[in-house]
Amino acid sequence: MPVIKCEYCGKEFNQPSDKIKHNEYNYCSRICAGAARRRGQVLRCKMCGKEFYRSRAHISKGKPPFCSRACSYAYRRSQRPTWICETCGKDFTSPPSKTRKYCSNECRAEAFKGEGNPIYVEPIEIVCDYCGKQFSVPPSVAERGKRFCSKECMSEAMRTEFAGDKNPNWVEHIDKICEECGKPFNVPPSEEGRRFCSRECWNKARSKEICGENHPRWNGGKVTYYGPNWHRQRRKARKRDDYTCQVCNATEEQLEREHDVHHIIPFREFGIERYKEANALSNLVSLCATCHRNVEEGNISLP
Repeated sequence: MPVIKCEYCGKEFNQPSDKIKHNEYNYCSRICAGAARRRGQVLRCKMCGKEFYRSRAHISKGKPPFCSRACSYAYRRSQRPTWICETCGKDFTSPPSKTRKYCSNECRAEAFKGEGNPIYVEPIEIVCDYCGKQFSVPPSVAERGKRFCSKECMSEAMRTEFAGDKNPNWVEHIDKICEECGKPFNVPPSEEGRRFCSRECWNKARSKEICGENHPRWNGGKVTYYGPNWHRQRRKARKRDDYTCQVCNATEEQLEREHDVHHIIPFREFGIERYKEANALSNLVSLCATCHRNVEEGNISLP
């Protein structure tokens, strides 16, 4: 069995002939093989001249000799060709793959202004139909019939030319008298049924027309007198319910006020003549002010 020398630690060791790697590195152990792979080389940065360590794997991959990305970018920038701007004459650099004539977008735009533009055409002078100011436009815009120098002039001219019956959509208005204030006003035919000159007059008229018995939700008005036995029956109902709201179970002590007593069947359905039936304890229930309001409005129902 031939004796060979470890190429990392220098130790001699026996290696079978069939396992000797020709044209490659031979090591006495995996530890030496791993250490050799990790062992690199000290290089000098191509940009700043600083010495740095690089592993053998990186060297084998053909990595450029720079100590950092910043040095790599700086080196690339330093190798860029220098050009002269055709507009301002300033020197500038650009990547070798790009051939540039101008140092910036501003210089490029300046070069293509006026006659420098390959598709340049002589502008045509036009007088504004509204203000009389002279302005220039391309021939293609003049052919489309441009008449005004600005949107403001166009708006004012349209407002003058198409006012009232000059407007092609004009329809004759109808004269009417406001039913509330008596003031004359006019409306288009589409609003022929309008009765009032303004929203304020409409609100005033509606408040007069739809009130009391004329309101669709009128239910007889507020009852202020529930008969001579009402206060006695009210006390009995509160005592029977242990001074507790029958919906939310809040007590009078917690709310620091007396509970309301609600008629399950409204009192107005009985009338004052049948007050004893209306104020019977079976028709009364104790409720807190909040639950009483919600029951009256129909938001909640009694248990």
